[in-house]
Amino acid sequence: MRRLIILVPDIEHLVGGSAVLPDALRRRLARAHRIEAGADGALAEALGLGPLPAAAALARAGLGPIPERSAESVWLRFDPVGLVPDLSSVWVERPVRLDFSLSALQPLVAELDAMFAAEGLRWQLVPEHGFGLLELETLPAVDFMPLTEVQGQRLDEVLPSGADAGRWCRLINESQMLFHQFRALDRADQRSLGLWFWGAGRIPEAASARLAIRDDSRDAGLAGLARWLGVRLDPIEADTETDRDTDLLLHWPLSGADPVAALQALDARWMTGQRVPIELVGSRGRWQLAPGDRYAFWRRGPVQGFVEDAT
Repeated sequence: MRRLIILVPDIEHLVGGSAVLPDALRRRLARAHRIEAGADGALAEALGLGPLPAAAALARAGLGPIPERSAESVWLRFDPVGLVPDLSSVWVERPVRLDFSLSALQPLVAELDAMFAAEGLRWQLVPEHGFGLLELETLPAVDFMPLTEVQGQRLDEVLPSGADAGRWCRLINESQMLFHQFRALDRADQRSLGLWFWGAGRIPEAASARLAIRDDSRDAGLAGLARWLGVRLDPIEADTETDRDTDLLLHWPLSGADPVAALQALDARWMTGQRVPIELVGSRGRWQLAPGDRYAFWRRGPVQGFVEDAT
């Protein structure tokens, strides 16, 4: 392979910050070059491409061919998120993956259908991935905050803004009330649920890249990226070779019970002894590691980019 690009969403939000990184990985990142960027910008820069399609558009592309009638549609994604109230505000937590195909959730699905129908919106659920999509005719005059950037923030500080924001703020509020009606979906620790709208955009004309993608999470966005670029999407341990003129994009989400163990496995399997440049891409930027950086012993840290380290 020419380069190894590792996408680790939310690594900068690791609980405990850089202090809990496996020792070998912490040393690597201390010697790396950190470049700040948004999630989409960091991945696009690492891939050497222009702007990537919006997150909702990639998710729709990952579901399969798009009917001709929807070729010019704008897609907007929504995910259930945890919402934690305190004495003065409501705080946004991580996404909560719900299986909307469960029979117990069908009354909620019916209420969501009524909510969207009242707004004249076409929508669909993607039960196997736990999110939904809205199909719009035009791009709303709204700034939607990306899902990765609202986690840990006050809800009133990250709500949609812009000329058409009122509609989407109202839908966020109504979704909270719908989830509240189905208390079985709420947790005993006082966390409620609501929908977060984000990632609006159209599917642009296809791009091309010398790239292979590997992913075990069945992420709809990665599937959409592969379809948009016209490249292979294989399992992580696929028995295929990546030729020397092709970059390998590896998706390594930290969604399991032990994210530190997942990072340790990543470092041991894919980074130790690697002789090609590595780009480790998170949700707020990326780290560039050249093969010679392993010998830069004078670079001892601190590791840049972790949210908890800055608080």
